[in-house]
Amino acid sequence: MHSTAARPRLRGRQRPLAAGETLYANFSRLLVYHIEGFDAGKSPIGPLDQAIDGRQVSVVVAVAVNEACQLLLGEDYVDDAEEWQKIRGLAGPYLLLKVGRTRL
Repeated sequence: MHSTAARPRLRGRQRPLAAGETLYANFSRLLVYHIEGFDAGKSPIGPLDQAIDGRQVSVVVAVAVNEACQLLLGEDYVDDAEEWQKIRGLAGPYLLLKVGRTRL
């Protein structure tokens, strides 16, 4: 399996904090792996959810990286999946692993 780095995404309104305001954030880590020698079939597997050491972990296996990401996060991983695969020399299936939602 090969891991690819997830890109950070900011949501919501962006503005400077006023004096006395507190910032709260939720974090999740998304890991994307290309799987070799594994037939995932046409239908995705998952999401499978499990709490491990107090952290929520979710896993999806799918032929398309954006399909798997939609199941985990409700959004695409990349804007152009075909170009993303071509640049990296990859083809599905992919295993996506989401760890967290951690509140700070």
